[in-house]
Amino acid sequence: MKQSVKDAYNTLGLENGSSLEEVKSAYKQIALRTHPDKNPDNPDATAQFQNVSEAYNVLLKHLDTSARDRPPRFPGFRFGDDSDDDYDDYDEFDDDYSDPEEDLLFYMFLFEELMRGRAHRNANMRFRREHVESETPEQYSARLRRSREEQIAGEERRKREAAARRAQVEMDRERDRAAAEQRQKAKVEAKKAQAKAQRSHAETAARNLQQQAQNKRSFVFAAARAGKQDEVKRGVWEENVDAAGGEVKVGCEEFVTNIPNDPQESLLHIAARNGDKDLVEWLDAHSADPEERDSRGFTAFHVALQSGHVPVVAYLLEEHSPQHSDSIYQPPAGKTLLSLALESHEPELVYEILKNDLATQEDINFSWAWITSAKGRSAMKPRPGQKSSEDHEEKYSDILKLLMRFGGFTPPPTPSSSDNSDAEEQLSQNLKPSPIQTQQMMGPEAMGVANANLVWHDDKVCRNFLCGTCPHALFTNTKMDLGACPKSHTERLKTEYNAAKEANPVDPIFTRFQLEYESNIFSFVDECDRRIRAAHRRLEKTPEENAKTTNLMREIAEIELAIQGGTDKIEQLGEQGKVDESMREMAAIEALKNEKADKERELQQLTDTSGASGHQKLRVCDVCGAYLSVLDSDRRLADHFGGKMHLGYHELRNMLGKFREEREKAKNAPPSSAPAAASTSSAAPPRDSRSADYRPSRMTVAETENVHEVPDGAPGGTDVCSRWMVSMYGCENCVVLFGCKIRIFA
Repeated sequence: MKQSVKDAYNTLGLENGSSLEEVKSAYKQIALRTHPDKNPDNPDATAQFQNVSEAYNVLLKHLDTSARDRPPRFPGFRFGDDSDDDYDDYDEFDDDYSDPEEDLLFYMFLFEELMRGRAHRNANMRFRREHVESETPEQYSARLRRSREEQIAGEERRKREAAARRAQVEMDRERDRAAAEQRQKAKVEAKKAQAKAQRSHAETAARNLQQQAQNKRSFVFAAARAGKQDEVKRGVWEENVDAAGGEVKVGCEEFVTNIPNDPQESLLHIAARNGDKDLVEWLDAHSADPEERDSRGFTAFHVALQSGHVPVVAYLLEEHSPQHSDSIYQPPAGKTLLSLALESHEPELVYEILKNDLATQEDINFSWAWITSAKGRSAMKPRPGQKSSEDHEEKYSDILKLLMRFGGFTPPPTPSSSDNSDAEEQLSQNLKPSPIQTQQMMGPEAMGVANANLVWHDDKVCRNFLCGTCPHALFTNTKMDLGACPKSHTERLKTEYNAAKEANPVDPIFTRFQLEYESNIFSFVDECDRRIRAAHRRLEKTPEENAKTTNLMREIAEIELAIQGGTDKIEQLGEQGKVDESMREMAAIEALKNEKADKERELQQLTDTSGASGHQKLRVCDVCGAYLSVLDSDRRLADHFGGKMHLGYHELRNMLGKFREEREKAKNAPPSSAPAAASTSSAAPPRDSRSADYRPSRMTVAETENVHEVPDGAPGGTDVCSRWMVSMYGCENCVVLFGCKIRIFA
């Protein structure tokens, strides 16, 4: 409902008859106070604001009479003339407002426009037709002729322009081709020059690195000879000088200023000769190799033994058991450990050699003959520069007592000066073994006695040799050297064995030989695994960490090979002018280098933080059980992985894998009836009732579908596994190794 003027004044709080300025001022104040944005929490704010706006509009129309006094004007199509001067930001318009007088005037204006024909935009416009002059036939013909000539001329011009463009394009193409060839040649030459410069730089850098490494190594060796233990440790630990090997590195001979007297002498030899037990122990824990020998064939143990350094010898004997480290104690040619101990004049060293069974009875005999001779007594006297004292006489007496105790000798008589040489010659003749004794000690084969009477199934023939490989021959001259095999290795017997096996493969003796061979190989590898586990426990390093270390080293080696192959490929592509492909290959090599760097950082972190080897940087080879150092060079690692002992154990483990595969095939094979008793063959051995290996037997098929032997006298005829009979490890390992399910009645 529309408000009256009086109500509007009351709404704005004004008296009747207030001026327009007072109305506007009061409206602004009330509008600011009642605006909905100013009162968000008041639900009636909108209604109050609308009421105030309506009162203001009523008073505005009531007081503003200027618009009503002005007559309406209709210029053009516009109706009315609005002015926004009297409105502000808070004005509101009433959509329902309507003035009848204004509506009447508007509709009258529309009617007048329609009636006068001015209802469209072109109502006041006037049009006039343009005058076109007529064309004569002559003009028309001339115009056609000119048009035809212009077309012909344009066509000729276009042909000339097209030919010129083609020629220009061909010239540009030839110029671009020549420029591209020139750029390609320049790129190839630049690549060749860059590759040559890189190779030259790499060679120079490699030579510098070799020279620096050799200088560091020579400095460390000089410090070791001078007894500067701290300098040696700093060089090995901080400068990455390899503790193993001689002073002169391979390929670095030209960088050596002072050639050493013994190029094969290692840091461990020097420390042992100086009697520095602490340095020997430290080097032994930091990848030094106690098995290394100098030019005389001496190990560090031999040097310490000959020099008379008891603490060093005692440490090596305690740390490296003679039963498992025979290569360390193997004496050089023409020497024995007992003779080296006698040269030291130290009874304690003689006792250590005799106590640890490092001297044979023959060595003791020869040492006794030598020390009781005039030459020996003279050698046991004080060395030149030393004063004779009771201490030397006491040591000589102690050594004689030790030899008498372990050799069972009696005290020698006091010799006269006239019969020294005769007594020595007589002792040598008496101690020289006879041919029969030599044959008994070394075997008939060493004396040239032919084994013509042996057959392949004789107990004196090595069954490992017949069936495959004998560990005694596999590890010759290695740390695991087992010595000469006590049984015969003759190719003739092996040939006869293979021929007999081909003639009668179902004979149980071949199965028995094969099972014994597999058991021997398994026991040998099992002993190696035991030593590996003990080494892991010693380093306090889990197998998972070792496996991860091995995998990382293998991955780094594979990445290195890929980088080398990629570098060769880049050189080939550069010579062929294939720059883009070579750049892509170079990007791939950069990615491989980044991956290699990540792997090396991961390996370094794993090595620094895992187990007790974190400070020793040691690990154990999971194939042969040897100790390796992560500081070892690639050449040293390659020498180890290509060494005879590592390859020997690798071959034995491959054999076990083949044995398992053959057993799996036998298990999965269809069951077959047990073969009948083997027919007697000329190549097969005769059944001897006196031998336990050839007792009468019958054959049966076990649950595993393997043929088992039931010997006579078995309790109640119960099946007894022949593998268990042959195996050295009893039923438990038979089950583990062969998957046997036969019950055993002992």
